[in-house]
Amino acid sequence: MTLICIDIIKTKTYEKSDIKILIPPLFNIPFLRLIAFHILSKNLSQKNFLETKTRNYKKYFEIVKKEKDLLLAFFKKYAPHLISISEKLAQIISQKRTCFLWGLGVSEHKFGSNTAMEIAHLSLLTGNIAKKGAGVMPLRGQNNVQGACDMGALPNYYPGYKEIPKEKEGLKTPEMIRACLEGKLKFLWVMGEDLLHSHADIDLIDKALDNLEILVVNDIFPVKIIDKADIVFGVKSTYEKDGIYINAERRVHLSKAVYENNFLLDDWEVIQLVENKLQNGFSYKSSKEIWKEVSHKVKIFKDITYDLLERDLLNPPSWPGKENLFEDGFFTKDKKAHFIPFSIKKILSYINEKYNNLSKDEFILTTTRIYEHYNICSQTLNIEPLKKYKGKIYTILASDKDKFKNTVYLYANGKKVGPFKVEFTSKVPKGMLVAYLHHPEINRLFSMEGDIYTLTYAFKFLPVKVKES
Repeated sequence: MTLICIDIIKTKTYEKSDIKILIPPLFNIPFLRLIAFHILSKNLSQKNFLETKTRNYKKYFEIVKKEKDLLLAFFKKYAPHLISISEKLAQIISQKRTCFLWGLGVSEHKFGSNTAMEIAHLSLLTGNIAKKGAGVMPLRGQNNVQGACDMGALPNYYPGYKEIPKEKEGLKTPEMIRACLEGKLKFLWVMGEDLLHSHADIDLIDKALDNLEILVVNDIFPVKIIDKADIVFGVKSTYEKDGIYINAERRVHLSKAVYENNFLLDDWEVIQLVENKLQNGFSYKSSKEIWKEVSHKVKIFKDITYDLLERDLLNPPSWPGKENLFEDGFFTKDKKAHFIPFSIKKILSYINEKYNNLSKDEFILTTTRIYEHYNICSQTLNIEPLKKYKGKIYTILASDKDKFKNTVYLYANGKKVGPFKVEFTSKVPKGMLVAYLHHPEINRLFSMEGDIYTLTYAFKFLPVKVKES
């Protein structure tokens, strides 16, 4: 097996990789498109797969060919060495079964969705999907994000990815915040998420929450948002309840309670009590009853029962019960994978603008996490063995020793945060800073700008100024 890592900093995964590739920040799409260009120009694509299993591939070919000169000129200007490296990668992924994995370094950008599309395009070009040892796998940022999406915890899908008509779609989180500020949204119920820590522009979030008439919060710890809440439900933690988890491999896992807690309710019990006051339509007795209904009514979960899952808790079955996803076709009406051709002209122009506007005293800030801590640290910071890592949260990583001293403040978007201790390391390229997302103050610097489709905040690129006070 060959492990290839493409990143903007030298992570632990990068260090363990067989092929290590550092690219400049924002270069995800251009680099992926460059690989696609080599695949097409050297006739490395899987033609039979493209003709029988996909649609729109010819339009994609046309746009790659049309914009090749623009793309090559871009790399000759910024990173000419990546042209030959991308050619080598094109050879590898067209000859070997390849699984593409990615995380928030792809998603948390203005064009994050386009990057995911381009990764999917590479898998289709090389036939690396719907077969053993190949595929695309977004690594989720939380334990049950995959399961939540499968169950329809999205504004535009019902459970099982049945599309909601456009006119009935709900709001994405940034849209909810704007609606709060505009007085259009007056009631908000937040479960297991601290908006005053994990979101961008937390000063704006603070104002939005103050503009609500009622804020309800379900949580297991007294996180910041609870100070704003009108009603708080203390609920069971993961280890005190039974329930279903689905991971990035689409494995369905039944988690059983480790500790018995008869004092608190599960989230679904709180929802049911409130619903019973409104319509009295829910009468579930257990999470098992809820799942029974899900397995009957949601096609992708058909025949996955609690009894089946309980047979082997450590080795759960794969969803949807077959070894290879998309074995019987893709989740489209014609069962084919659809290329979504898009021009990279605006994307290259956006990158050029960002770099051209970068002043000499600015650094590019990106965010990451400490391996020992979990997101906003509400669950991990007070665990005795992990307390020794608390100080790391208040540090930033840099390699420019000559540019600033050991303690600094960061400035961006008219805001100042700090102080931060600086840890100098060769793992971060010159001109860059890395901050930990566990520190809520970092999110104060970022604006609400996000992905053009999903509105996911652009946490991976921010020009900042560094000062000693």
